[in-house]
Amino acid sequence: NTSLGFMYDTPPFRSISGLPVDVVLHVMRFLRPRDVLAMREVSLCFVSLCCDSLIWADLAHQKCDQVSDTPCSEEVLKRNGGDWYQEYIWRYGSLTKSVCLGHTDTVLCVKHILLMPPTAPGSPSQQGVASGSEDGTIRVWVPDEHAWRCQAMLPSPSRSPVLCLHPVRAYDHTGHEHITAGSAKGDILYWDLHTMQMVSSFDAHKGGSVTCCQQLHMETHAPSNIAPFVVSGGADQAVRLWDMRTRTACGVLLGHCGTIMSLAQTCSSVVCPAVLLSSSRDRTIRGWDLRTMRQIVL
Repeated sequence: NTSLGFMYDTPPFRSISGLPVDVVLHVMRFLRPRDVLAMREVSLCFVSLCCDSLIWADLAHQKCDQVSDTPCSEEVLKRNGGDWYQEYIWRYGSLTKSVCLGHTDTVLCVKHILLMPPTAPGSPSQQGVASGSEDGTIRVWVPDEHAWRCQAMLPSPSRSPVLCLHPVRAYDHTGHEHITAGSAKGDILYWDLHTMQMVSSFDAHKGGSVTCCQQLHMETHAPSNIAPFVVSGGADQAVRLWDMRTRTACGVLLGHCGTIMSLAQTCSSVVCPAVLLSSSRDRTIRGWDLRTMRQIVL
């Protein structure tokens, strides 16, 4: 019917994503927190909107009134850098029992961690999960009755993406577990998981990212909790060994001609000493004798 042709001069409205941003934000203020997060899965244009601080400021104040919680003052908010979305997650959990929500960008790595060792034989230990993200933060998650809760946010000093994580057994008298992380800037970050404070940060792979890291168990005369060693691989095609007490390199393994992608250590025995394995984008797996720091035949 040609008399109705004028109706199709402008494409019909089919989605809320076609509305102005301020209108969409106003509509989202009437949704429940779970529904706001569910919108992130609908369209890419909603990903940033669903973390908008204005929406979560309203939701946080509403939640405070419902549960008679401490008011969300600006002073309290400072712990999350003025971000109301992070403040809501901090206070009320990730809104779901099976999903940890809080990172604002791609999650690149995750590790099981021991936050508090048993105080006596048979006593429970406090366990959790650490995750590293492209948003430049490490988040520590602990399960509670209702959801996985973000217990701490550990920012990378340079806000560089965190590419890898690995728990490290303590080297001091406290018995605290630590965690080491590698960043896209080439830094190794070292955190105390009991105090949630950074112990050290140093440039490990100059000019290239740290793509993998883990604790290395080396045969020394000192107790294992006195001399922690970390091994890291990077985009500079090198595998580097570090003494975490002094933050100095104690070995460099060269041979790959591509970015190091993963590391693993075999268990030592009377017949065969511990061997470090490394894989690379050069399509090879190489073995290294940790006593001589030389490549071996696999």
